[in-house]
Amino acid sequence: MRDILLIFNKMKDDKKKIQKSNLRFILVLDNLFPRSKRSQITPLIIVSILIIVLFVVYFNINKNLVENVNPDVSPIYDFVDGCVDELGKDAILDTSNYGGYFISPELSNGEIAYYLKNGDNLMPSKEKIESELASYVDNLITFCVGDFENFPDYNIESVEIKTAANIEKEKVIFDVNYSISIKKGEKSYQLKNFNAEIPARLGIIYDSVGFIMEDQMKDKKSICVTCLHQISENYDFYVNAINIGENNVIYTIKDENVKINEKPLVFNFVNELEDL
Repeated sequence: MRDILLIFNKMKDDKKKIQKSNLRFILVLDNLFPRSKRSQITPLIIVSILIIVLFVVYFNINKNLVENVNPDVSPIYDFVDGCVDELGKDAILDTSNYGGYFISPELSNGEIAYYLKNGDNLMPSKEKIESELASYVDNLITFCVGDFENFPDYNIESVEIKTAANIEKEKVIFDVNYSISIKKGEKSYQLKNFNAEIPARLGIIYDSVGFIMEDQMKDKKSICVTCLHQISENYDFYVNAINIGENNVIYTIKDENVKINEKPLVFNFVNELEDL
């Protein structure tokens, strides 16, 4: 009987401890979340769980995409992917030098494209420059990969290639559809999709050029020095305009802050001003 009473008393003591613990928890909860806001906790938890689930799903999808490249041919995939990355960087640097063109247009000073000629605004659309960037990769990818001579144990054939370039404010994205058939012994493999995302403020530069051209079309006889200063101040670009004779002015926008292969991004274009 005595043992039963001891057990009963212990149960009462434990109950009191639990009640005190719950009271402390409630007081802490009241400090963190007022009662008027307590009802909001559940929706917040649900949203947090959804975010975590979406992140896990995204991670697994990307993981699966990588895993779809068979380990037997992953060195070839990495090699081609490296070519896409390097060509993308070269495409941005080279086309920007000549006014956004892979091959200089007919209306150029021999290299750099005219954006103002005979009073006409010839500034290309962003889509046109994206097309020129894509053409750069399409035309030079075979020179980069060669005959896949670095992989003598494989029989490799590549067919069509189609690149899409997308200029954003502070990066340029290249999506390359490049069909590659690979054989090693009795096994066959296919590679197709490659991409590169390159930090470059080409989108901001393009908008800055548009700002210059908008003012230039209002006054085709002079340089808007205020415009150049404003662009330089807003984006920390080096901006310049040099008269090279016969009313031709080369405009230059240089980004020293976000470099590509340790080189600044330099965008040039030429305007033919009208006589004063």
